[in-house]
Amino acid sequence: MSAIGFSAWTSTAEAPAALASVVQSCVTAGIERQALILRLGRLPSACIRPHHLRLFRAALDPLLDADRASAFRLPDETVVVVWRGGAEKLLARALAAVRHLLADMPAQLPPWEQLAEVTTLPASAEPMLRLIAESEPAAGGVVGTGTSGPRLAPLDAKLLESLERSLAQTDLSSFVRRRPVCRLDEQGVMHLQWEERGLALDDLAAMLVPGRSLTADPWLFLRLARTLDRRLLTLLSEPAELRHASPFALDLTLEGLLGAEFLRFDATLPASLRGGVVINLRAADLLADGAAFSFARDFAHARHYRIALHGTTPHLLAAFPVRPGAIDLAQLRFTPGRAAFELPPGVDPASVVLADTDTPNALERGRAAGIRLFKGALARPNDPAATFTF
Repeated sequence: MSAIGFSAWTSTAEAPAALASVVQSCVTAGIERQALILRLGRLPSACIRPHHLRLFRAALDPLLDADRASAFRLPDETVVVVWRGGAEKLLARALAAVRHLLADMPAQLPPWEQLAEVTTLPASAEPMLRLIAESEPAAGGVVGTGTSGPRLAPLDAKLLESLERSLAQTDLSSFVRRRPVCRLDEQGVMHLQWEERGLALDDLAAMLVPGRSLTADPWLFLRLARTLDRRLLTLLSEPAELRHASPFALDLTLEGLLGAEFLRFDATLPASLRGGVVINLRAADLLADGAAFSFARDFAHARHYRIALHGTTPHLLAAFPVRPGAIDLAQLRFTPGRAAFELPPGVDPASVVLADTDTPNALERGRAAGIRLFKGALARPNDPAATFTF
């Protein structure tokens, strides 16, 4: 493999996020790129041993000479090469080399059309994002979703007690996930604002209570969430965790925000992060006990935390408007079936985060409503090495 070919490849672990960032850039900035998708994972297992995979990647070397070419090896052995401008001759050489390798393999191969596809971004952004999502092993919901995959049985009280005892002995650091929240500027460039830190609940359930959902019973999950709050805050209070931390957000219950673990976390927080930490509180807590919510909000504001209300709808925002001194931010989930995506009168679009921005349609409808803060597959910083702004 040529030197340029080797350096242009993104490692398997980083490839899904890196490729999604390229797709996002094409959508937000209107940049057109070509892409070759090679689904090597569809070949018989005898044809995708390590030496075969090296040969296939080497066969794509000519295409890596195209303008701004990058290559991504996804976890399911799908290979994607993205480049800018016309490169018909280079593409033809690469495809001919791949066909030559396939000619020496067993006859029971899938049809060529199922293995190779040439497409264009951003026109094929949605299929490409689905390809990325489907390539990764089922890892469950990130930052406390617990809703992906088939319907699972809920916890019961006895199982919850057993789970809480197990959690006391479980190192949760490997279950912490980070999701960026980005601001889209007028030039279509995404800037990283903060990261949401939370626990991958599906992964946690799969290890400790296989076949059960942590979130299916909302009342039992509320009790569990309080336990998880304490564990997460204790983990983040470690000096090594905060010493070099950038702005981030945490999902907390009211009890978690007002508990002893939060006070220890607050005492450990570096001065550089004051004003840079967002506390996500549930809209359900506001509806259940407005007085307790107001007390927790004022408590956090006095310590220079910003309060975001998540789990909101446009109707809730109309009843509880976001304004300085009350609620700093609101997080709305994009709903594809909504006929018109409009914010209630009086709501400042700059204070709204649109979650589940996983398709160009979601991004464009959010932009049309004046929203500039996004979270989802298309909300990735254009420059991953850039510093946070807040």
